[in-house]
Amino acid sequence: MSAPRITPLLKIGQKPPLVVLSDGLGQDSAALRALLLDDPAFRKRHLPDGADLLIVTGATGNEHQETDEYRVRVEQLCRERGVQYLHVTPDLGFHSPAWQNLHTQWERNFTVQSTVFPRTCSVNLKISPLFLAINRIIAERYGYAEQVGRFRRAALYAYERDYGKLNVMIGFSKGEERRIKPPPSGYMADTIHRTYPLIDLGLDRMGCQATTRTLGHEVPFPSN
Repeated sequence: MSAPRITPLLKIGQKPPLVVLSDGLGQDSAALRALLLDDPAFRKRHLPDGADLLIVTGATGNEHQETDEYRVRVEQLCRERGVQYLHVTPDLGFHSPAWQNLHTQWERNFTVQSTVFPRTCSVNLKISPLFLAINRIIAERYGYAEQVGRFRRAALYAYERDYGKLNVMIGFSKGEERRIKPPPSGYMADTIHRTYPLIDLGLDRMGCQATTRTLGHEVPFPSN
């Protein structure tokens, strides 16, 4: 299991560190969100010393209607709990012109999606826009520069300097260990500490469903 992070002592008036949940709106993410909101032992371990929680979802433009409706309920739940939630949609300006959603990408390049091809969709529709959005939130929250020259992730580096690497939780369940890849060089390796608590807890998909129900949360329709 991953070791707990040590949070630096805060100065007077200093904002506490962030913990980010990358929420894919699926059943595994639902369990991780439920644990973060309503399991005291889990919160004590993963939200130490008053750390604040930020939940972010990347839009693909190609989700089931049930998932879109569920996302609205998740956003409302976060609002009620005082947790910041951000749905990273193309209108926010973090997506590249070539990757506004899956359909425009298919039409633009006459491509066909397949699991045997490189997974550029996740990178361009979720990972890259999501971390640009997080970079802006960090810049606004801590008063860092969002961009320095052409470098667009300056706030993530400033955060790492002051607080250590940003703790980002990923909702991979037990049995999905193969999906864990070493971070690519650059900002991801330099500034992000990715954790996989569901795997650490030994929760597979059925275990995630049971955990979500036990904590009184909705088990969503499987995401696309």
